[in-house]
Amino acid sequence: MEPGLYDHLLTKAIEVEIARLGDPRLVSLAPVDSEESHAVLAQYLERLIASSLVLHRGSEAAEKQRQLVARIVSTLAEALSDPQSNGLSVVTPLQRLLAIHRSGRVPTKDRPDSPLSRSSLFTGTRLDASLGSQLRKEIATCDRVDILCSFIKWSGLRVLLDNLHALADHSDINGPVIRVITTSYMGATDPKA
Repeated sequence: MEPGLYDHLLTKAIEVEIARLGDPRLVSLAPVDSEESHAVLAQYLERLIASSLVLHRGSEAAEKQRQLVARIVSTLAEALSDPQSNGLSVVTPLQRLLAIHRSGRVPTKDRPDSPLSRSSLFTGTRLDASLGSQLRKEIATCDRVDILCSFIKWSGLRVLLDNLHALADHSDINGPVIRVITTSYMGATDPKA
């Protein structure tokens, strides 16, 4: 292993690499905090599972990947000893749930290009979708909006105004559909916004 900073869970393979260094004083180790262990182990498993799934290629890749996931889920279900864990099994063929439409409401086909289940970084390059277009698509498909931002500019708000008005028109008896938390103490927020 190369000298530098690391934040890896110590595995048997890394332990062997460390032993090859010959001097244990060159290595800094720390115990995993019990309050963080679930996140550290889940992150390790995510990388391990992703690298294992990508090894399957070709026309049968999705089915082989599904089988591997089924074995992992089966092991987890066994460990959980929970009757509800049977519902964790992945169906054949692999499918993703994309929407459940409200009755009486016309389903929108204009989904955001960015995944809803993961974070996305919008760089503003011509190759990427624009932040404004993605926010408009998300607002058009959601039932509420919660905005937490340090300031609001009219130039940014006007791009979303029609979508926000359309969402506000679908008022809900359970409360507001648009909530905003922002600051005004530095004067960065435009009063018109």
